Amino acid sequence: GVTLRLPRPTLGAILALTALHWLLRYSLLYLAVLGVGGQVDWLWTFLVQMLALAASQLSFLPGGAGAAELGVGGLLLPMMAPPQVAAAVLVWRLVSYHLYLAVGAPVFVLLGARGFAAPVTDHG
Repeated sequence: GVTLRLPRPTLGAILALTALHWLLRYSLLYLAVLGVGGQVDWLWTFLVQMLALAASQLSFLPGGAGAAELGVGGLLLPMMAPPQVAAAVLVWRLVSYHLYLAVGAPVFVLLGARGFAAPVTDHG
């Protein structure tokens, strides 16, 4: 309800920024593969990430840690040398997961601390 009442230009900007974010996020593996000297199509890296991240939902570890890396590595091995795959997966996961954690953790702590500092009001 509330979202659809936003002005159309605002909704268009949100859509464009969201699409750009996901396009960049799904390009990270492709850029990592290029960075380590591999040659794989962007579409293949897109599909690899989708499959690996879907498979990582079966992992009991936070963020699918381990499952995503194994999935991506396994799907890239037929096309690249093992050291290249390892380096590409390391770079990809560092940027797509650990960087998000590193940036998000201080924000989480700050917002959490602000929530604890807010006065408690009785609504009863």
